[in-house]
This record gives sequence, C-alpha cells and structure tokens, in this order.
Amino acid sequence: MIFELFHFMLLIGWCFDFVFIYYTIKNLFYYNPLCLIYPVYFIFIEYLDKIPCFDYIRDFYINSYKNYFKYNRSSNFNDILKNKTDNKKEIIIMGPHGLFINGPIASGIYGLERKNANKFKLFVAPILSFNPTVNFISKMIQGGNKVESLNHKNIIKNLKDNTHNFCFSAGGFEELNCYSDNNNIIYIGRWKYWIYNAIKYGYNINFCYVYGGNQDYRSILGNYFIDIRMWLSKYYIPFNLVYGKWLLFPFNNFELTEIFVHLDLPHDPEITKNEAEILYYKFLDSVIEELSKIKPINKKYEFNIIN
Repeated sequence: MIFELFHFMLLIGWCFDFVFIYYTIKNLFYYNPLCLIYPVYFIFIEYLDKIPCFDYIRDFYINSYKNYFKYNRSSNFNDILKNKTDNKKEIIIMGPHGLFINGPIASGIYGLERKNANKFKLFVAPILSFNPTVNFISKMIQGGNKVESLNHKNIIKNLKDNTHNFCFSAGGFEELNCYSDNNNIIYIGRWKYWIYNAIKYGYNINFCYVYGGNQDYRSILGNYFIDIRMWLSKYYIPFNLVYGKWLLFPFNNFELTEIFVHLDLPHDPEITKNEAEILYYKFLDSVIEELSKIKPINKKYEFNIIN
C-alpha cells in the first residue's frame, strides 16, 4: 500500500494544484495568513532535495515503485555511461505518454544508478514546469533535479550549456490524446527537430520505450474519435477518458519491458536540416527494427507510429 499512498498524494496534488492557487489568491485578497499555503508548498518542493531526509524519501518512493511494478530491463542508461569513450551527452526520447507516463518514470527508476540520476534532466510542457507535484516526481527519479520547460529557447540554452543529458516525451499531447490500451502510440512528428539539434550541439540520440506502459490505465474511448483527439492535441487540449485499478490507481498485472535504441551522431555545428534527415531515417529504421522483434498477441498492443 506504500505506492498507492504515494500515488494518491500525487493525484491530489495534481488535481488540486489550481484549486490551491485560487485559494491562495482568494486569501491574499483578505490578508488571510492561509494565502501562504501554496507558496510554502512550492518552496518545500523547490528545496526538497536539500532537507536531511530527502535521500530516505527518495529511496522509499523508488522501492515502493519497484515493489508495485514488474520490470524487464533489456538495456539501460548505465551501460551507455559506462561504455562512453568521449564526453558527449545523450538525448533520450521516451514513451509511452499515457496518463501516468510510465516511460520516463519507470526507465528512470530502473535504468539509472543513484550516482547517475542527477546527470539527467526531464523536460516537460512549459505549463507543468512550475507545478510542485511534477517537480516532486522529477526530484524522486532524477536525483534532485527538477523539471525544465520544454520550449525552444530553453532547449537551445540547455543544449549549449552541455552539462546534462536530456530526457523527455516527444509524443506529448499527441500520444496522450490518442492513448489506448489496445495499441502503443508512438508520435514521431518532432524527431527531426531533435536529431538536427543533437547533431548541431554535439549529442547522441536514444529511443527508450516501455512496452506495457499503455496498460497502466484503460482508455474508455479506445480507438474512437482519433482524428478529433489528434486535432485537439495540436492546441494542447487533453481529451481522453481513462480508469485504473479501483478507478484511481494504475494497473500492475503486466510486465513492463524496456525497448532501447542508441545511435551515435556526428557533431557538426554547420549541418543543414536536409543533411540531418539522412540520420533521422537511419534512427527511425533502427527503432522500427527493434519494435518488430516484439510480436503482439492477436494484434493487441501493436505499435502504431504516427507523424
């Protein structure tokens, strides 16, 4: 029940984030000390990794996650870091982006040794980058690093700094809206952007997909209204109806299997987008080849690549 407790607390924090903000502003208007509720909560999460018991809380969360889910690690980030012969950083495209985004969370928890966790940064939609609940999860799996805003200006700034590895879900709202427990949605519409910038600023590219990650919640909509859901995703409007175990909690009667593809990229600051496309297709072919090794049963849980 430890993981369920953590998950319930995160759901409450997520669902009531804007309620807390409204409550804070309302009490601020009346000069009520309760207006400090949200700022205190925000500051607590901001400096969570600085408090003496952070390591204990982090280990407690990670162990509860490992006890809740079954995981088959086919490859991991530590192998990349151990076998590196240069100082190049890594960009990791993660999936699937379901309701609970098991891809970034599970691969971070199972794939990273403690000493390597804080070498990675998780990038999320700008509206979520200041969310205390999202930062709480990030600090648990990234060794104290909070999330970064996934916008072009901030991406280029971090790429130029060259101090961290990148982790993010390139599928975003497209995968979330088209998410179904009947198939594995992989949105590749932004992959050219990432490979072009990886080459330009001196990074390698990776694909990390957690097969079975779409089974944590069941989609009521299934494969209906896909075109409408895809259209809404372009405007960052979430549209999917899901339920879990006892409605709120993720199902865990399946095994999560990590699918990992790595591609070394050249470093060429002067590369053109057309030149980068050659390596984009090479990377895509490698991903498709790796995905083809997993045979869905009766066409269930098959991979659906959308662009």
